Amino acid sequence: MAKGAKHARAAHSPVAGKHARAAAVPPPEHDGKPVWRFGQMDFGGPFSWAQADIETLAKVFKKLGNFETMTWSEIAIEGKKSHHSISLEACSTDAQNRANELNLAVDQVFSFRLEGKVRVFGIRDRWICSLLWYDPEHAVCPSTLKHT
Repeated sequence: MAKGAKHARAAHSPVAGKHARAAAVPPPEHDGKPVWRFGQMDFGGPFSWAQADIETLAKVFKKLGNFETMTWSEIAIEGKKSHHSISLEACSTDAQNRANELNLAVDQVFSFRLEGKVRVFGIRDRWICSLLWYDPEHAVCPSTLKHT
């Protein structure tokens, strides 16, 4: 070692038995704000994200960004029946077939109504939603109107 070299010295020795604490406790299922994942986005099949043009995608992502300011409970209240989980069994045959093609190991998907018929579907795991399908025609789970 060179003459006059400096050594870093700790102000105190670490105390045995102390452990680092987690930065934050994960929020409960309904109190957390949504976090989006993009790895499962479907770019094939009847509900492909590839069918959306850039202007449409900008609108969709702006709306999803607005959801980030809300908790899952607030989303459910704001949307009433517009934003909700749907059993895959209740979905159209096309949606069920596509879910099988994608080897989805889920029983339900979460539907976000963006405007009119336009829906975005994802797979929700607590506060995380993996975006799955873009559905501009409300064809994943078409509703049947009473008295028609």
